[in-house]
Amino acid sequence: MTTFSFAHIADLHLDTPFSGLASLNDDLAARLKNASLDAWDRVVQGCLDHGVDFVVIAGDVYDSDTASVRAQLRFKRGLARLSDAGIPVMVVHGNHDPNGGRYSAIERWPEQVTVFGTREVTHVEIRRGGDLLAVVSGISFPERHVQENLARRFARSEHSAYHVAVLHTNVDGDTAHGVYAPCTLQDLVDSRYDYWALGHIHARRVLRDHAPAVVYPGNTQARHPNETGPKGFALVQVRDGTAQVNWVETDSWRFGVVGCDITELTSLDQVEEQVSAAAARLASERPMVLRAQLTGGGVLHRDLHRAGTVTSLLDALRDRASTDLWWDDVQVQTRPAFDRQQRLQGEDFIADLLNQAERADAHAAVGELVETLRGHPALGGLADELGLDALLADAPALLREAEVLALGLLEGETR
Repeated sequence: MTTFSFAHIADLHLDTPFSGLASLNDDLAARLKNASLDAWDRVVQGCLDHGVDFVVIAGDVYDSDTASVRAQLRFKRGLARLSDAGIPVMVVHGNHDPNGGRYSAIERWPEQVTVFGTREVTHVEIRRGGDLLAVVSGISFPERHVQENLARRFARSEHSAYHVAVLHTNVDGDTAHGVYAPCTLQDLVDSRYDYWALGHIHARRVLRDHAPAVVYPGNTQARHPNETGPKGFALVQVRDGTAQVNWVETDSWRFGVVGCDITELTSLDQVEEQVSAAAARLASERPMVLRAQLTGGGVLHRDLHRAGTVTSLLDALRDRASTDLWWDDVQVQTRPAFDRQQRLQGEDFIADLLNQAERADAHAAVGELVETLRGHPALGGLADELGLDALLADAPALLREAEVLALGLLEGETR
């Protein structure tokens, strides 16, 4: 009976600038500055604590192809700790850091580290003593905009050992993320690999749990308010060829959304009280960056849409927040009091609008806009600074806000 474990890590985005957030508040910027690097340190410690047999990193180690010297050296120090403990580490690079970036501050990697090249899929044998535990295969991005289906280059070797493929990719055209190195789930199944260690999607996803297991571990530290929930890496236990995936948290700051339905509320101080109370419960465990999301229909709709109200409410929430809580935004998706289901059954223009909103594919619509912006000769190189990935992640909220604005205009509301 062969049993071993490995860590599946992706999307470290070391030294991420937290664009947008950092420009709002100097104290917040100072505290966020180390978040991605601290998460990497926690990843390394987690691998050591759990005694993994090897580590795979599935792309976007750095936040850009001009990775800072600080990020590169911090990454190397972590790898050295793993290497000194006898833990092999295999790394691929993705669309944010193709080919490892434009330049390297590192002359030589630690002994147990393999950085997969860009020309072909290569393979590393993982041994414990004289026993072959696994074969790890991978390939890095040579450039940012890889449109080739790299998954089809992977061919399982004849070894009977467990086979792990490491790839940065978008499976089945997830429109919430840039479509790089696109492939299908069937491509991965047909490969006959045992485990696909994927990167690129910043949410934890198990697309398939066996034959093969296909897993996105998400990123190790959220980069913006649309990346909510716990972040970390996948701890994979393999027993007799079957993988069991567990999650290890590594984030120091967490992003979340506090919802508030205004339907039964009659004053703005009730909104502040409800939102603040919910936030205090969330921030009791770790520092948080939160958005308030106001929904529903009722008497407060008109007040919330008066000029300056949302900005002032946001300032009030920040006034009473602890040092471990930052309010990023108040999103108002309220509407005048009306029966949505009844209006959907109508035959007027509002019914048409609501029915179109029900059928709309928010990610596809926003994705088309984002790809147009990425392809613009003057804007393509600024994709990261413009926060286009965040725009994709926020697509459903953007659609809801567009619906609210349209309804307000049709019913005589002003914002």
